[in-house]
Amino acid sequence: MQARPIQTATATLFLLAPLATQTWRDTSQPGPAARYDHAMAWDSARGHGVLFGGYDYGSDRYFDDTWVYDGASWAQTTLGGAAPLARKQHAMCYDARRGVVVLFGGVVSNAFNSNTRYLGDTWEFDGASWREVIIAGPTPDPRVTDIAYDTARGVVVLVGGANATSFHRDIWEYDGVAWTERGTDLLPRSRPGYELAYDVARGVTVIEPRYQYGQFGPWETQEWDGATLSRAAYTDTGPHFPGGDLAYDARRGVVVAVGTWFTGATETWEYDGNDWRQLAATTGQDSLANHSLVYADTLGSLVLFGGEKASGPFLVETDETFEFAEFAKVSAFGAGCGTGSIAPDLQPASGSVPRTGTRFGLAVTGTPANGTALLLVGLHRDRWAGRPLPFDLSSLGLPGCQLSTSIELVHGVATDGAAALDLPAEPALHGVALHLQALVHDPSLRPVGISGGLTATLGR
Repeated sequence: MQARPIQTATATLFLLAPLATQTWRDTSQPGPAARYDHAMAWDSARGHGVLFGGYDYGSDRYFDDTWVYDGASWAQTTLGGAAPLARKQHAMCYDARRGVVVLFGGVVSNAFNSNTRYLGDTWEFDGASWREVIIAGPTPDPRVTDIAYDTARGVVVLVGGANATSFHRDIWEYDGVAWTERGTDLLPRSRPGYELAYDVARGVTVIEPRYQYGQFGPWETQEWDGATLSRAAYTDTGPHFPGGDLAYDARRGVVVAVGTWFTGATETWEYDGNDWRQLAATTGQDSLANHSLVYADTLGSLVLFGGEKASGPFLVETDETFEFAEFAKVSAFGAGCGTGSIAPDLQPASGSVPRTGTRFGLAVTGTPANGTALLLVGLHRDRWAGRPLPFDLSSLGLPGCQLSTSIELVHGVATDGAAALDLPAEPALHGVALHLQALVHDPSLRPVGISGGLTATLGR
């Protein structure tokens, strides 16, 4: 756990941020047309995902458009100058050292996969325009493949892939100037391709083979540390999907795989360096494949877009966006209690949720005329100051009323009953629970009631 501050209007509160249970949510907004075999990368410096290319089988259309997603909306980027050819099954990742998205390879054809052309070009996108990188030395053969960025060594790693004649078994690295082949026969034979994710905590690129019908295992997870390729440590063999995707969830320190066998609910798996395990979470889409999956560090969530899924006996493209995160939520506990006719109540302001990076609004009602209120903010509902909760408030002149939360912060409430907490844009705080009650006073500052409570779980 890490101590992280929450800024409020009156104080700084340091909290312990636990690793919370994450769930999938449909966060679709108008954006790119339905497609599959596109590619995405998350541009951390600019705080958005970059999507390029893909294919729509129904119209036999290859896309050459560039879109960005900031967690709230999609926007198509107006480009000046050259841009990559339309394509599918290309690879993209974000080079954090140089602040650019790198694209390599892919395939394009026409008339439903006739005249197929495999591509071996390298492009970079700086947030405003694409430029093709002209490499003076050797480069990987044209192919469909995947790449990942090794943050420790500052290089893009490319592993294997396929074209019309070969299943490649090589590993290449790109430093922004040149491609360097690190080995030609490193990988198992007869693998159609791999999905990659760089595990920042352990300093290795995790390599997961793509399953292809008619191929046989063993389907082993591999790791590349920049010098040695080795079998990863695990007991459960994990997921090997025809069209899955991998991403590293930096908040939880695990590699996440999402895919399906075209037979049921889309599966979510995670790998922590010791073993694979399947999560109960599903995207809500059956038979999803050939989608894109990235980790959005500025949002604290995994973002999944597009792909194809089953619709009766057919596969159809989708334009849906899903996120995997701890989402902000509010739940109530206890009941208000007061003297005489006083009945304090605490509720979120209309439409307000405790989302990090926003102001979480609250409304206190049921205070006496000319009375005041204080917002009590706590981290615990079991014990406070060495005593079990709840506390009986008879000593304050509130017989039968209870304090049900610890008090780490006391926050003023405006005369109209409005209060707000400014929550920092810090994904590490996702899953932190704040327990809130409002203590109300009459004009003489005598306590006359306390509201029921709210638990505000911070999240995306």
